[in-house]
Parts: sequence; C-alpha cells; structure tokens
Amino acid sequence: MQLHTENLTLVLQSSEELLAWVDGLDAATRAEISPDWLARIRSSTAPHPWTHGFSIMHRASGATIGSCAYKGPPDADQTVEIAYGVDPEY
Repeated sequence: MQLHTENLTLVLQSSEELLAWVDGLDAATRAEISPDWLARIRSSTAPHPWTHGFSIMHRASGATIGSCAYKGPPDADQTVEIAYGVDPEY
C-alpha cells in the first residue's frame, strides 16, 4: 500500500522491515518499545496500516526521510493518534 502527496510517498512497512529496525536499536531504546506491539508485528500474516506504519519517502529524491504510524485503531469516537518522525534535514 502506498499513499501519495505532491511531495511525499508513504509506503506500508513489512514485519521484516520493522523487526530489522528494532534489532538495530540500542538496548535502552529497544526496551521502550511496546511488547504488545512487537507481539502483533511478530504474529501478523500481512502488513496492516493500523499496526505496521509507513516509511515516509521524499518523492523528488526517493530518499526515506522518516516514518509515521497510528498508535492504534480508531477509538469509540473514531479518533486516532498519529506518531511520526522526520529526519531533521527535511
């Protein structure tokens, strides 16, 4: 799944990509990751937008410049919280 804007492409991340990212983190940062989220990633059979999140790609350069994700599916009021990070140079 990909979502496109004028300047960005959001690419749904795979379980393998996310687990490799987690493995590359230092121990202190890795300890802050939700065990429930990791279990959902490890048990998923296919990437899902509510769980896996997206890589943010700069369309002009093709560079991956960050990531974004939902913190969970919509609540009873149909509200979602979005987490994101963009490399400072962008």
